[in-house]
Amino acid sequence: MTQAEAIDMISGGVPKGAAHWLDLGAGTGVFTEALATILGTDGTVYAIDRKLELPQRMNHSRHLARVIGTELDFVKDEIAIQQADGILLANSFHYVKDKEKLIAKLKGVLNPDGRFIFVEYDVVTSNQWVPYPIDFTSLRTLMTKMGFSSVSKISERPSVFNRAMMYSALVM
Repeated sequence: MTQAEAIDMISGGVPKGAAHWLDLGAGTGVFTEALATILGTDGTVYAIDRKLELPQRMNHSRHLARVIGTELDFVKDEIAIQQADGILLANSFHYVKDKEKLIAKLKGVLNPDGRFIFVEYDVVTSNQWVPYPIDFTSLRTLMTKMGFSSVSKISERPSVFNRAMMYSALVM
């Protein structure tokens, strides 16, 4: 996915003034950099993954938010950051088996007006790359059950894999 495509997938869910975000499952940083671009110089992105591979250019740009990388398992390990304005899970939630447990944990990390942005495949059948899929309808059901009042689709695009669609969703 290109940087412009990643920005397009999430920009509709990042409000102005939302300065502190977590990117859980940051990996190689495609969505981390997109989020840092959207937030601009006043923001901070905490990029978290078991194995980070963030490009060095991210912390050397005068136009991006500050990026702080941390290697940990966001499902199993404690997340020390509190009062986040938002949490981005881009292509990482489908690796989580117990989604309710993780969302309950992450609710404690968000500030009262915080939000989630999910980027996922709109599929229900698992495969080796998407072991615990969550289509948009199932995400809406889960997040409503977990106490969130608004679940909306931000963007949608064809995936290069399996002819499936990818979606991004805003949860508040």
